[in-house]
Amino acid sequence: MLAGEKPLAMFSDTIPSGFDWSEADFQPHVDTGTFVKREKFYQMPGLEFQFRDVYYALLSEAWHIEKLHAINAALRNGIRPATDDDEREIGRVLGYSKEHVELFIKRIRGHCQNTPPA
Repeated sequence: MLAGEKPLAMFSDTIPSGFDWSEADFQPHVDTGTFVKREKFYQMPGLEFQFRDVYYALLSEAWHIEKLHAINAALRNGIRPATDDDEREIGRVLGYSKEHVELFIKRIRGHCQNTPPA
């Protein structure tokens, strides 16, 4: 997204976090109003930790945030398990090619070890 190639960025981790993404890189764009930032927290049933999702979108593409949040809320709150169609929709909204999304689905389902190029 920072390179201007995608309309949305999404970062997900548990609380406490085991991953450090560069929120500081996005903040100047949020401060100028170019990007919109939203933070969502989820408590999955039966787990002691929470999930934190951070979304950044171009101002003109902010509707993507709510679309992804709706999918993530259903998955993270234990309403239903993730499906390949969920992964396809998430990938599409994030701006990934169909080919990269399909490779990602195969990888997470254990069908290949190759990671799609960035």
